[in-house]
Formats: sequence, structure tokens, C-alpha cells
Amino acid sequence: MIRFDLHVFAGRFETEAAASKYAAETFDANVDSHCQLSSDIGVVRLNHDYVETIFGPSRHEYLTTLLVDPSCLLTIQQAEPSDTDTYFLVFGIESNRGLSFSEAPRRVSFLGTYKGAWK
Repeated sequence: MIRFDLHVFAGRFETEAAASKYAAETFDANVDSHCQLSSDIGVVRLNHDYVETIFGPSRHEYLTTLLVDPSCLLTIQQAEPSDTDTYFLVFGIESNRGLSFSEAPRRVSFLGTYKGAWK
């Protein structure tokens, strides 16, 4: 079992394509990567190998498969805005370890950091 910190963000995007585009990694002429999600949460660079976009009602069921304590789902659901349709999961491993998130206005809400595991 591999354990990690799991940073959970929520937002409303209406379509899976819009949510995916928001989190997509793009590259400029200098081959520097950017994405709107990382800008909005105040992180210079995310390792996109450890970011997942989960759209739709199945996001709750999927999240419980990652949580060490599945009862944390209730806390997450209570914290999410009522119009949420997407979770962005940032796994706190590799280059994402030790991230801190800005308090700047953003399109997503930070719902907390939880203990996760791949079983």
C-alpha cells in the first residue's frame, strides 16, 4: 500500500471537457508548463502525473477508494459548494510534496488535505 497526502479541490465546470481543459498542462515556447488549476491554487508547477480530474456524481464513490479513512467523505461533501460537479485531486507525492496553497480568489475551493492510499 502506498500512502500519500491527498489535496482535494472542488469546482463547477458543467462539462467534463471544460474541467479537463482547466486542469490541462500546456507548454509555452520555452517548454515551460502551465495550467489554470495550478495558477488558481497558487502553485508554480504541478506534476500532472499526480493530478486527477473527477467529473460528475461518481466523484464521491471514486474518492472513497483513495481515502485511508472513507468516513472523511462526509466531511468533504459538507465542505464542498452546493453546485460542485468536479473534484481535482492533487496527490502530495514526488514534486507535489509540501505544496502550500494561496488564498487568492479562484475558480475552485480547497476542501482539505486527507490521508490517501493506493491499495
